[in-house]
Amino acid sequence: MILKSTDRPEPATEADYNSGLAYMYVWQLLGLNELPEPIQEPIKLGFAQYAYKRGRKAYTHGAQSRIIGNLREIEKAFNVDKGLLSARILSLTVGDWEDTLASEQYVHMNEKHHDNKIINIVARDYPTLIKAWNNHGGKTEWYALPEKTMLARMACSWRKNCQELGRTWTKYKRENGIHGVPEFHGRALEGGI
Repeated sequence: MILKSTDRPEPATEADYNSGLAYMYVWQLLGLNELPEPIQEPIKLGFAQYAYKRGRKAYTHGAQSRIIGNLREIEKAFNVDKGLLSARILSLTVGDWEDTLASEQYVHMNEKHHDNKIINIVARDYPTLIKAWNNHGGKTEWYALPEKTMLARMACSWRKNCQELGRTWTKYKRENGIHGVPEFHGRALEGGI
């Protein structure tokens, strides 16, 4: 599936919104020619609640909402025309909120993965791009890796031992007020696009 920033996410229901489920998504950014060749089509692995509330009674597909919103932020950060960039969705996995968050945290916090993070590559090799790269949400969740490798990392992150490590990092971040590890309190967070 391909999404653009001008697309609308599919509708969801109140039951989806209150389900306690979440998405782990993996998608590739297409069309941002402002990035140098080695990192031109980065892949993002992220977390999204199963559905977001939009307005008083409207609900939207969680992963699509996050991806479309992120495309808009990147277009704004790099000052490119609205609708220019595309997202090629590589995987959407649904699971229990805490299991999904633990799996996502395992990938991002694993030190073996840090050399492949776009944020680290940009800071080291392309410092003139760091201001624009830092100006969108989820900037630390991008990787310069082949699709097959990224999907393998995602699959590995669902193993119980990997999730236990992810839970350790989730707990640490929550206890220290670090962003990116939302809690589900029987009702999802407000937001989305």
